[in-house]
Amino acid sequence: MEMSKTMKFLKALDKVMTKIDTVMTYIGGIALAFIAIITCVDVFFRYFNTSMNLRGAQEYVEMAMPIMVYAAMVYASHYKRMISVEFIVDKLSKRAALMIEIAMTAIGTVALFIMSYQLFTKTLYYFGGIYTTSYAKIPYGPFYLFVTIAVFLMGVEFLVNTVKSILDLTPGQSCSEASNKEETGNE
Repeated sequence: MEMSKTMKFLKALDKVMTKIDTVMTYIGGIALAFIAIITCVDVFFRYFNTSMNLRGAQEYVEMAMPIMVYAAMVYASHYKRMISVEFIVDKLSKRAALMIEIAMTAIGTVALFIMSYQLFTKTLYYFGGIYTTSYAKIPYGPFYLFVTIAVFLMGVEFLVNTVKSILDLTPGQSCSEASNKEETGNE
């Protein structure tokens, strides 16, 4: 049985999103390493001399934190590693659990696209003026732009997961079966 156009499109989109998720994971890892290094250097300087500190360290850490968090959330949403209440879902039938997953990912998709729109308007606001942190003068605009892109990518991930779950619910259109067959080579 040949895969439908929808499933082929979802598979191609999944490959692209996997590459994007890999890049986001590296960005998040770099942000985490940056936070750890800045914090260690600042603590080290303060240990030896209380008046000697890394100038603007707190603001650098504050700006790197959303990059780390939102980059990790894109990765987590791609691999469906979000929080779930398993002790309830495990007691339901497979179909009922799938219907709950569809409802939750659909609601999440709408919420994430609304959030990305709101963040985009805030990004335009911060790029439109000279808005910086108070001490280190780090501009807010690029960080809001990164968070906007990350939330939009999460929305795309949720949308893809919703469509995959709907196809899994439809008889004869299972995405998970199609991907399992292709991985094992069985038709």
